[in-house]
Amino acid sequence: MINHNLKENLIELINVSKIYANNGHETCAVKDVNFELKRGEVTLLLGPSGSGKTTLLTLIAGLIQPSSGNAYLFSKDVKDYSRKALQMTRAKKIGFVFQTFLLLEHLPVKENISMVLRFAGKNRRKASETVLNLLNKLKIEYVLNKFPSQLSQGEKQRAAIARAIANEPDLILADEPTANLESKQGLEVIKLLCSYAKESNKGVLIASHDLRIIDYADNIIRIEDGMILKN
Repeated sequence: MINHNLKENLIELINVSKIYANNGHETCAVKDVNFELKRGEVTLLLGPSGSGKTTLLTLIAGLIQPSSGNAYLFSKDVKDYSRKALQMTRAKKIGFVFQTFLLLEHLPVKENISMVLRFAGKNRRKASETVLNLLNKLKIEYVLNKFPSQLSQGEKQRAAIARAIANEPDLILADEPTANLESKQGLEVIKLLCSYAKESNKGVLIASHDLRIIDYADNIIRIEDGMILKN
């Protein structure tokens, strides 16, 4: 059994590159990337649009394979996971936060969140209790039966964070989580993600160009044109 008090690596990338081929032309999205993320840490992947941040997140989640190098997820190379094992790992051990929220518009908030819990094996009663507790913690319990179209941007992002942390995942991957939020709302989201890492001894990787996150991150990795910049 893993001792969760240890700062083991949740992510480790070793000389990872990703090349896309299109009509005979090759584009290097990321090149020779090396970094790691440990429990209890918040790492900021800082770079402009098109710098390779999203590509790295999809590589880490095992949604795409590196062209070269090794990407380790929970101490296991993503290439060594079966398709089913990767799906279950994402369902149970990884939470995703997206800049566009990706809430299902035809479902109320409670179903958007409980669906994730049910997929991971929780029964309906336990899922309902967890959803209510999460929304209370995030101070948006009043949106329980509302549909995404009835929510403000800040409420949508909090609901998305509730969905991401519902299964108490070991790793949160957040892609531009403050991009569509006002300044105050964006800062609250940053604080929520950071407190999750510290209080629960989990890992949070935030890909963003938001410079405010620098003050809250344990590690800052700057990326440009697919390459990590040396400090």
